[in-house]
Amino acid sequence: MTSERTSVLEENSQGQEPRAGLLLVGHGTRSRRGIDEFHQLADQVARQIAPTAVEPAFLEMCEPTIRSGLGRLIERGATHVVVSPLLLFAAGHAKRDVPRAVSDALAEMHSDGRVTTTLAGHLGCHPAILELSARRFAQSLHGHDEVRASETCLVLVGRGSPDETAIAQMHEFARLRTAMTPLAQTHVAFLAMAQPLVGDILPQLASRGLPRIVVQPHLLFHGELYDALLAKVAECRRLNPATQWIVTSYLACDSACGSPPDELVTRAVIDRARAAGIRVVASLHGG
Repeated sequence: MTSERTSVLEENSQGQEPRAGLLLVGHGTRSRRGIDEFHQLADQVARQIAPTAVEPAFLEMCEPTIRSGLGRLIERGATHVVVSPLLLFAAGHAKRDVPRAVSDALAEMHSDGRVTTTLAGHLGCHPAILELSARRFAQSLHGHDEVRASETCLVLVGRGSPDETAIAQMHEFARLRTAMTPLAQTHVAFLAMAQPLVGDILPQLASRGLPRIVVQPHLLFHGELYDALLAKVAECRRLNPATQWIVTSYLACDSACGSPPDELVTRAVIDRARAAGIRVVASLHGG
């Protein structure tokens, strides 16, 4: 059996078909591991939607920049770029910073309208992200003493944002996750910029005497925030040794074994790109 996969962009109003390119934009991190994971995901997406050109870029802190990513897509012949922010919620980065950076980069390159762009949606509550979150929770329990679900508390920890829409989306994600993984309690907390802060809520939960508290970072890749969360939970474990404390992996990769990005993340990214204009058509032929 052979497999053929082609990728095209919907025809424009003149009946011509612009050559599509996909720019994957990450927040950026100082973590070498996180940067490598992002590039691995970009490679996986590129393989699945070939021959559409795919380039990675970061909003801040590391290379390649959005300008250089756009430049490479244009060099590869793209005349329409779908910009896909690999962000979990629609806060300021997805709403303002990424579109502004793209607009500024095109102006600096004097594209003069020769290159058009479309902004794809953030990952949000995509079913594949929900499934992956539940999977990371289940994986984290392996190797630990068995504790009943009725004695387990889950704390979903987001990055945090002053944007009320993003906070509401995090709570909606938690509601959907609770339906997938019913437990004694499920709480939302944040690392910064929103309440409650995880550093405040963990000691409060420990005082309630539940045998197990699972802390799940709602983050895509490894980075300083994940390491900071590990340190906070380690301190809670030291002060409350009777409680079984578990920290799950972040979403894209299994932090325990350094595996490549999960195919569920790739699926969500491609779905968002497809909704923004890139159509992937796969056909199988017997032989």
